[in-house]
Amino acid sequence: MIKIRNAKSADRKQYLIIQKEAFPTSDSRREGKFFDLKFKKGYILVAEKDGDYLGHLAFEDYSITPPFAKSIWLQEFAVKKNERSKGYGKKLLNAAAEYCKKKKIPVIYIPTSDYPNNRAIKLYKRLGFKLLGTLADVVPSKEYPYPQVFYGIKVSDWK
Repeated sequence: MIKIRNAKSADRKQYLIIQKEAFPTSDSRREGKFFDLKFKKGYILVAEKDGDYLGHLAFEDYSITPPFAKSIWLQEFAVKKNERSKGYGKKLLNAAAEYCKKKKIPVIYIPTSDYPNNRAIKLYKRLGFKLLGTLADVVPSKEYPYPQVFYGIKVSDWK
């Protein structure tokens, strides 16, 4: 049975392995610092099955701070390569929506790369996310090889 839970400090190693698998050009030291920061805040959700770490979703809660007040911004979302397309990502996103419902946060945003056949975009659209803009509109960084776009959904529209 699939379980979605908050991350534990012992998850750090698996988090970094899956991040590197999903995002090969990522900086592992930076990712480690990111894990530590999000872990302290309780902003990492983990999917596991029979104790096996399948994937994670890290976010920032912008309940009161700009630029996306009254929202969460999904930041790191990855599932083990051999476990993709089995519904684990959807379960993680459902858990994020439940977090928002409990905290009365009305909007979820998620950035992604806009490259051909991005399966994540297909998942987001299937769940009701709408394309809202490009990250260049918000953060004019050239950190990624493909244009970065962001999607959003009102929690009340969650499917």
